[in-house]
Amino acid sequence: MTVNKVICALVEKGLLYRIPLKGTFVKEPPKKSRHLVYLIPCPDAMVLDSWEAARNRIVYSGILRAARQDGIRLETLSISPVNSPTEIDFSFLDRIGRNSCVIVDGAWYAHVYERLNQVSDHILLIESGVEYTWKEQYRHTASWLISRLDYRMAAWELFMRFFNAGCRRICLMYPWLYDTDPWCRGYRAALEETGCPELLCVQGDGFGERERDFLRVNRCDAVIMGGRWMRRIAAQDIHAATGLDPGIQVGVFDYIESLNYIVRKPLCACFDLAAIGCDSVHRLLQCGGEPGIKVFGPEICGDGAQTGTGKDFLFTGTEEKQGRLF
Repeated sequence: MTVNKVICALVEKGLLYRIPLKGTFVKEPPKKSRHLVYLIPCPDAMVLDSWEAARNRIVYSGILRAARQDGIRLETLSISPVNSPTEIDFSFLDRIGRNSCVIVDGAWYAHVYERLNQVSDHILLIESGVEYTWKEQYRHTASWLISRLDYRMAAWELFMRFFNAGCRRICLMYPWLYDTDPWCRGYRAALEETGCPELLCVQGDGFGERERDFLRVNRCDAVIMGGRWMRRIAAQDIHAATGLDPGIQVGVFDYIESLNYIVRKPLCACFDLAAIGCDSVHRLLQCGGEPGIKVFGPEICGDGAQTGTGKDFLFTGTEEKQGRLF
């Protein structure tokens, strides 16, 4: 009997198993590789020179690391050719298998939530706890896993750092300042604790004379702002980059260091996006579809800042229902 016949006989009896593609044989049956899909809005969602693309790249790096560690087949799926919620190719979603794991990063995909539930049983949403107008679509995420970036805590933590440093007129500056936004809720929670006056400034596309005038007229001694407008800034510090009075304390959330060349980084409430992407993959594989919200707190970093706790929390059951923003 030839070697080939012996091997074939052992395979027929279940004593050897052939590994597809590699052409080798093992004693134990090979584990089936899980299929992981990372949804992106459009084909260039990770290559553009924008804050959103930089954020996507960092999250994706964590997903890649987890996929490599767990031997997962990873597919990146673009569902719109032009990054428009009204021009979505729903047929792309039919490529997702029922047992495939899907990571949805951000609320941009609200229009596909119902369809996603029809094609997969294992979905995780990475979001920031912002209440949107499409609450009806959000109801389809009731059975999903949630990874939530706690922007409420980010704003509260920065405020309290400034308050404890002696600041009393602390401004919140951001392009979106709705009452339900998490940064507004964190800011107002800090106001209630400290009794400081409310100072809100709706920021434009960048930081210019209008924003500087608001801080000067209202005699602000600290400002908390978002960092989405900060791209390709080369300066010694944030005051040189913005033209602010050196006496004003500056705190930033949504700051991505790789997009800027600021030597002395401002006080920042940072989220470890790569770690969140990696953790999201592990949760999808381990939780077996059980819904739950895991909240990731920020780390306070920057020039002269002490590291924050950056704790994360897992809410399930009753707490999960209370935590959802419907």
